[in-house]
Amino acid sequence: MPVGVCIREITANSGDTAAVVAGGVTCIVGSNNSGKSQILRDIHSMLAGNAEGVALQHISLNVERATPDELTEWLDEHVGRIDTAPGQPVQYNPMLNGTQRQRDAVISGYTSYDHNPEQGLGAATPFFALLTTAGQLASIATQGLGMSGMAVGTNPVGKLYQDGGLEARLSALSDEAFSLPLTLDRLSADVRLRVGRVDLPIPPLNWPTREYAAAVSRLPSLDVQGDGMKSFLGVALLVLTTGLPILLVDEPEAFLHPGQARTLGRLLAREAKQQGLQILLGTHDRDLLLGLVDAPDSNVTVIRVSREGDSTHLHQLSSNEIRELWADPVLRYSNVLQGLFHRAVCVSEGDADCRFYGAVLDAAASNDRGLRARADDLLFVPSGGKNRVASLAAALTGLGVEAWAIVDFDVLRDRSTTTAIVSALGGTWTPENDEQYKAMARALNERQLWDSVKSQGLAAVPAGPPTVAAKSLLSDLAQSRCLVVPVGELEGFNRDIDLHGPAWVSTMLEREGHKTCFSARDFVTRLVSRAL
Repeated sequence: MPVGVCIREITANSGDTAAVVAGGVTCIVGSNNSGKSQILRDIHSMLAGNAEGVALQHISLNVERATPDELTEWLDEHVGRIDTAPGQPVQYNPMLNGTQRQRDAVISGYTSYDHNPEQGLGAATPFFALLTTAGQLASIATQGLGMSGMAVGTNPVGKLYQDGGLEARLSALSDEAFSLPLTLDRLSADVRLRVGRVDLPIPPLNWPTREYAAAVSRLPSLDVQGDGMKSFLGVALLVLTTGLPILLVDEPEAFLHPGQARTLGRLLAREAKQQGLQILLGTHDRDLLLGLVDAPDSNVTVIRVSREGDSTHLHQLSSNEIRELWADPVLRYSNVLQGLFHRAVCVSEGDADCRFYGAVLDAAASNDRGLRARADDLLFVPSGGKNRVASLAAALTGLGVEAWAIVDFDVLRDRSTTTAIVSALGGTWTPENDEQYKAMARALNERQLWDSVKSQGLAAVPAGPPTVAAKSLLSDLAQSRCLVVPVGELEGFNRDIDLHGPAWVSTMLEREGHKTCFSARDFVTRLVSRAL
């Protein structure tokens, strides 16, 4: 049937635009108070015809042309009409929305968009889009059908009542996420979901048995389970039963443990593609995002929101870019995605570097209230080697994350690696930098000192013009957000420990060197003062 609605693009009040995928998930992320929830509210409001939102100034839709008869047929199939007295206007009750709408008003709202897009979908909006939260959906999953006050066709639990296949799918999801299957108690006066199964043959619906009814009634009701399970199943019910083409869900991962959030992400990505749904999520949860991008053949795009005063900015990572990023196992199994929820991210060469710099910063901020808040908004991310710093920084920069890099001194041994990092961070390698580099590198090459500067840093650079050039180059690189370790490498902060990498870091932390190494503290706190 030609009936259908999807969002093509959203435009922020700054003028930034971002595409919204059809038959997939658009994940809206950002740091705290960046405007994720407001964007979802704006989209829903503008779908209904409000001219402009708070964070958004415009949305563009694709509304398929359809005749009134085709729309009526679609409504009858997907919604189910309300019984009215003869001669009274035909009415429909939107899914999860108790306000009845007359058929003519729904048809008018849908068909008028073609010649008056600024009016949105009007009265047709609740039949094609829903804005909700996991908390709100938890109550839907736990309602009894007899007490809901809604027709069977417009209640998700009622959809399960009519379709045993849907019940089986929901039960399988519950079993996967919580190791607890579900049973819909069709035999009580108040039809509701219960947790568990009974080891008895299921009788025909029109020929129940007292034994089976009693066994089902002894199963615990879903409404006495934990908030995580209820919210998960509420979201699952939403995508499995509503048939709405556009779903806007704020923080669907609410109350979930990491593994359950990943399971939910895989579910949403799979169902969006299989059913052709357009799901837009606002989240601050890395595990939900991991589940989304980890689903086979997922169609997921990420929009990162940032705000400067009243101006909202959008930065997008397309589905193809996400797949390319995820194809690199080093990045796939790093915490790079967590960087989407921080104001700034510092890319370091390895896990050991991140552990040490993070510990130093935490110690410095422990007695400094002003530094504490800024330190919590900075994330250290390992790249798996200096040759991967640029690709990781480029991905973060493309999403509007303020990306920095900390690299060992010997990164300068390869000019192309250094210039790639500078470019990925949004900086520029200038002709002056080229001259500085040549003056330093010439002296190091002539005296074969690269191994020495690896372990000693600036102290191993020959005195005079080479040192002057090296200091100027490091200062310029810092302006481009690339910080070169002045003591050569991580271990240069304390040569009393004759170890390397993770072993050095563990020993340094055991000796509380992260609290007493003032050269490392100065180096890291300068990063924070510049970045935040």
